[in-house]
Amino acid sequence: MLFEFIKKMLPMLIREKCIKESLRVLKKGGILAIAYINKHFVLNSIMTRDKKFLTYNFIEKVLNKGVIKEGEKECFWTDTFFTTPMEMESFVKKFNTEIIDHVGTDGLSPLLKDFVDNMNDEEYSTWLHYSLNSCREKSILGMSNHGLLLCKK
Repeated sequence: MLFEFIKKMLPMLIREKCIKESLRVLKKGGILAIAYINKHFVLNSIMTRDKKFLTYNFIEKVLNKGVIKEGEKECFWTDTFFTTPMEMESFVKKFNTEIIDHVGTDGLSPLLKDFVDNMNDEEYSTWLHYSLNSCREKSILGMSNHGLLLCKK
């Protein structure tokens, strides 16, 4: 039972140690950039590419634990931790930092790669304009593959 608890808490403890050390070496007023991979993008991306991951167990594992480990049945990559924008904001609040920006760095573009890759220069410029104007939109922040949370010490 203790082993299972430690195994469950280890990813969280590693993340906390990383943030604490980063803040320790950061000057007062310095900017801490925290990148993360979003649970909801991962679920949509992986389940649509490979139906063997279209299972309740995979969905629950990613949504509730946010951790996959190499060698597990549900692992499609390597040891990884996934989170959501709200979970990240809650996580950093305990470190006495000020959130100064939170962006989705790629939006839905990875899911729309064929569409984006086939754009001409004018279309791509328009798409980029939309992407830059929507990357901070809270209602869709969780659909970006990667998030970037900027905090001030």
